[in-house]
Amino acid sequence: MAKIKPFHTEDGTELTEELLDKLAAPWDRGEIPEGEWGPVFLGPGSPGGPTKREWRRMHATPPGRPPLSEDEPSAVVTFKMPRSLVDYVKRAADACGQTKSKFIREAVLEKARKVLGSE
Repeated sequence: MAKIKPFHTEDGTELTEELLDKLAAPWDRGEIPEGEWGPVFLGPGSPGGPTKREWRRMHATPPGRPPLSEDEPSAVVTFKMPRSLVDYVKRAADACGQTKSKFIREAVLEKARKVLGSE
Protein backbone atom coordinates (compact mmCIF):
# COMPACT_ATOMS: atom_id res chain seq x y z
CA MET A 1 0.00 0.00 0.00
CA ALA A 2 1.26 3.49 -0.87
CA LYS A 3 2.32 5.72 2.00
CA ILE A 4 0.13 8.79 2.48
CA LYS A 5 1.99 12.08 2.35
CA PRO A 6 1.63 13.86 5.74
CA PHE A 7 -0.05 17.25 5.97
CA HIS A 8 1.74 20.24 7.49
CA THR A 9 0.49 23.55 8.84
CA GLU A 10 1.84 26.88 7.59
CA ASP A 11 4.44 26.89 10.40
CA GLY A 12 5.65 23.38 9.45
CA THR A 13 3.89 21.40 12.19
CA GLU A 14 3.08 17.89 10.99
CA LEU A 15 -0.58 17.01 11.49
CA THR A 16 -0.53 13.56 13.03
CA GLU A 17 -3.51 11.49 14.22
CA GLU A 18 -2.36 12.08 17.80
CA LEU A 19 -2.20 15.87 17.36
CA LEU A 20 -5.61 15.97 15.70
CA ASP A 21 -7.10 13.84 18.51
CA LYS A 22 -5.53 16.18 21.11
CA LEU A 23 -6.94 19.27 19.35
CA ALA A 24 -10.39 17.69 18.96
CA ALA A 25 -10.69 16.44 22.57
CA PRO A 26 -12.06 19.70 24.11
CA TRP A 27 -14.58 20.03 21.26
CA ASP A 28 -15.67 16.43 21.73
CA ARG A 29 -16.30 17.17 25.41
CA GLY A 30 -18.40 20.20 24.45
CA GLU A 31 -15.74 22.64 25.66
CA ILE A 32 -15.54 25.24 22.93
CA PRO A 33 -12.31 27.20 23.42
CA GLU A 34 -12.16 30.94 22.87
CA GLY A 35 -9.17 32.67 21.35
CA GLU A 36 -8.52 32.92 17.65
CA TRP A 37 -11.86 31.15 17.06
CA GLY A 38 -13.64 33.89 18.97
CA PRO A 39 -16.79 33.04 20.80
CA VAL A 40 -18.72 30.33 19.00
CA PHE A 41 -22.46 30.84 18.75
CA LEU A 42 -24.71 27.91 18.12
CA GLY A 43 -27.27 28.50 15.41
CA PRO A 44 -30.97 27.77 15.55
CA GLY A 45 -31.78 24.10 15.72
CA SER A 46 -28.33 23.08 17.08
CA PRO A 47 -28.32 21.07 20.27
CA GLY A 48 -28.08 23.64 23.06
CA GLY A 49 -28.60 26.48 20.59
CA PRO A 50 -31.44 28.99 20.52
CA THR A 51 -34.79 28.43 18.88
CA LYS A 52 -35.46 30.22 15.58
CA ARG A 53 -37.57 32.82 17.41
CA GLU A 54 -34.81 33.46 19.97
CA TRP A 55 -32.22 33.66 17.17
CA ARG A 56 -34.25 36.33 15.35
CA ARG A 57 -34.55 38.35 18.57
CA MET A 58 -30.78 38.12 19.15
CA HIS A 59 -29.92 39.55 15.75
CA ALA A 60 -31.01 43.03 14.70
CA THR A 61 -30.51 42.29 11.01
CA PRO A 62 -33.58 40.75 9.43
CA PRO A 63 -33.03 37.48 7.58
CA GLY A 64 -32.56 37.57 3.82
CA ARG A 65 -30.48 39.59 1.43
CA PRO A 66 -29.67 43.23 2.10
CA PRO A 67 -31.71 45.78 0.16
CA LEU A 68 -30.24 47.23 -3.05
CA SER A 69 -31.09 50.75 -1.95
CA GLU A 70 -31.61 52.30 1.48
CA ASP A 71 -33.98 55.01 0.26
CA GLU A 72 -36.30 53.23 -2.17
CA PRO A 73 -37.97 49.84 -2.58
CA SER A 74 -36.88 47.34 -5.22
CA ALA A 75 -39.01 46.16 -8.13
CA VAL A 76 -38.81 42.85 -9.93
CA VAL A 77 -38.25 42.93 -13.69
CA THR A 78 -38.80 39.70 -15.60
CA PHE A 79 -37.93 39.18 -19.26
CA LYS A 80 -36.83 36.41 -21.57
CA MET A 81 -33.51 36.10 -23.38
CA PRO A 82 -32.09 33.37 -25.60
CA ARG A 83 -30.17 30.81 -23.54
CA SER A 84 -26.99 31.62 -25.48
CA LEU A 85 -27.25 35.26 -24.37
CA VAL A 86 -27.84 34.22 -20.75
CA ASP A 87 -24.71 32.05 -20.92
CA TYR A 88 -22.76 34.92 -22.47
CA VAL A 89 -23.89 37.35 -19.75
CA LYS A 90 -23.04 34.76 -17.07
CA ARG A 91 -19.51 34.37 -18.47
CA ALA A 92 -19.04 38.14 -18.59
CA ALA A 93 -20.38 38.54 -15.03
CA ASP A 94 -18.05 35.79 -13.79
CA ALA A 95 -15.12 37.52 -15.50
CA CYS A 96 -16.00 40.70 -13.59
CA GLY A 97 -16.50 38.85 -10.31
CA GLN A 98 -20.18 39.81 -10.21
CA THR A 99 -23.52 38.07 -10.15
CA LYS A 100 -25.62 38.05 -13.31
CA SER A 101 -28.13 40.34 -11.61
CA LYS A 102 -25.55 42.95 -10.64
CA PHE A 103 -23.94 42.76 -14.08
CA ILE A 104 -27.30 43.28 -15.81
CA ARG A 105 -28.28 46.14 -13.44
CA GLU A 106 -25.02 47.96 -14.18
CA ALA A 107 -25.35 47.36 -17.94
CA VAL A 108 -28.92 48.70 -17.94
CA LEU A 109 -27.88 51.77 -15.94
CA GLU A 110 -24.96 52.45 -18.29
CA LYS A 111 -27.21 52.18 -21.38
CA ALA A 112 -29.96 54.34 -19.82
CA ARG A 113 -27.43 57.06 -18.94
CA LYS A 114 -26.14 57.04 -22.54
CA VAL A 115 -29.63 57.34 -23.97
CA LEU A 116 -30.92 59.92 -21.48
CA GLY A 117 -27.74 61.88 -21.09
CA SER A 118 -26.69 61.24 -17.44
CA GLU A 119 -29.68 62.65 -15.61
